[in-house]
Amino acid sequence: MPGKQLSRRGGGSRTRRRAARELLLQAFYAWDVGRMDLSDDALEMPFRTEIEGEPDDAWVQELIRLFTDNTDFVDDRIRNANSRWRVERMDKVDLSILRLGVTELYFTDTPAQIIINEGIELAKRYGSETSARFVNGVLDAVRKSRPNE
Repeated sequence: MPGKQLSRRGGGSRTRRRAARELLLQAFYAWDVGRMDLSDDALEMPFRTEIEGEPDDAWVQELIRLFTDNTDFVDDRIRNANSRWRVERMDKVDLSILRLGVTELYFTDTPAQIIINEGIELAKRYGSETSARFVNGVLDAVRKSRPNE
């Protein structure tokens, strides 16, 4: 598994992480549709004010770095866990949530159940009627396929 692990120690409260995940979802989505580069610009996004709570900015930057350093690895895990949809054809919101979740599953020490639950909550808030079930299924399949599971 490439990359280094990001630790939760010193990372802030659960509320700051939830706000960070929301900001990351929006950044990954904007990147995927070609509206921005993934960089520190994510911290200056105009819709940041629409996020409830104050995101953990250091964690946002680190997750962006982890994803950009491992994009192919992350997308391969999504492909392997989901035989029905090609990554290129997935709903962009669902794909952004999955990319965030897989990055966290492989490169942080956040418990898998928290990552999956947070992904489901993002899917309920931003996705379609079927997004929560889809995100749950893919993230759970990725979790089960990790070497330590």
